[in-house]
Amino acid sequence: MLVLTALLLAAAPTGARAATNGCPDPTRLPPTPFEDLVSTAHRSAVICASWYGIVNGTAADSFSPRRAVRRGQMAAMLARLVIAAEVPLPSEPPQPFVDVDDSVHRDAIAQVAALGLVEGRADGRFRPEATLSRGQVATLLVRTAAVFGIEAVDVADAFADDDGSIHETAINEAVALRLVRGLPDSRFEPEAMVLREHAASFLARLIRVLVHRGALKDRPIPTFGAQRTPVPDAMRARMRAVSWRPGCPVTLDELTLVRVTHWDYRATPRRGHLIVARSVAADVIDVFAKLYRARFQIRRMRPVHTYDRGEPASLGDNNTSAFNCRAVTGGTAWSEHSYGTAIDINPRQNPYVKGTTILPRDAGPWVARAPVRRGMIVRGGPVVAAFDAIGWRWGGDYRSLKDYQHFSATGR
Repeated sequence: MLVLTALLLAAAPTGARAATNGCPDPTRLPPTPFEDLVSTAHRSAVICASWYGIVNGTAADSFSPRRAVRRGQMAAMLARLVIAAEVPLPSEPPQPFVDVDDSVHRDAIAQVAALGLVEGRADGRFRPEATLSRGQVATLLVRTAAVFGIEAVDVADAFADDDGSIHETAINEAVALRLVRGLPDSRFEPEAMVLREHAASFLARLIRVLVHRGALKDRPIPTFGAQRTPVPDAMRARMRAVSWRPGCPVTLDELTLVRVTHWDYRATPRRGHLIVARSVAADVIDVFAKLYRARFQIRRMRPVHTYDRGEPASLGDNNTSAFNCRAVTGGTAWSEHSYGTAIDINPRQNPYVKGTTILPRDAGPWVARAPVRRGMIVRGGPVVAAFDAIGWRWGGDYRSLKDYQHFSATGR
């Protein structure tokens, strides 16, 4: 334990530095993937803790803010916080508890126990599914801050209703560190159950303290980045087996690899890859710069040749792509994708629709274009506006069919 603490203190300077909020402005981020935060006052805290990778949802689009947080879950959150601070957790610590083998959080529980953050009962049980009280969380926060060399000063008795609680000292220290607050009626209610939304707020406050003290690196919102290079030789070799062949209307030398920053469906910035014609690369970069600033979310962005089955697999993976040497859907003429002058964006949320044909096949829920949901493209939105600005046509304007995902230089 002494060695681990020494490593943590060496890795996390505690001297004061220029004040910083630590949490990003939610209005500068894309909409959170969690669709159940509308009615919670803790929305900004959830976004902050999620931005640092400390809290996860209970499903891809749900955070379940009003559900009780469990002891195992809280241990995992604290483990992620230590990782976010770039401090190595012990890889294979001894498991001190006898009742966590079936818990998905068993490794995290052992790791934070090795750091002295959590304790079990006298009988060796941890009770990973038990709920947490406000007093217990105050103790966990103070212990975590102490691991980084942060301790409270000017501690006072903050509340009257925690007298006699084993967590009273920790509660007072947590107040001094601005990690916890009382209720509107000046009570703390140390035995009250903590919900997931409350845990996010506690952790967001801890993030701010750690960032301010220099123990955790501030995670600013990155600026848009872009790069274009000739298609690498190794990539050309893979393309020949999947997306390009002799006889295609452009040579590989006429194409370029474009790398751009985009927001994914978890509101996380990613680096995406597109292969396009060299002649349109600058325009394509301009489009995606505008989409990044507009916080438009793109599920993933990979060249078609990275899928062994080519375009069908790319569509099924809801992948945004550009070059692919093929005929137009349902025809024999070259698609504009074959020239590297067409891009399909979020195909599942923006399907190809002609009569009863819907591609990809699982895109049925998005054939109706209202209400507008994450990743959808509609006229009046940022995607159509950005492509309009470079003179490309949108497949959503076609009359005989609708190809909502498709943008091309000539409209094919």
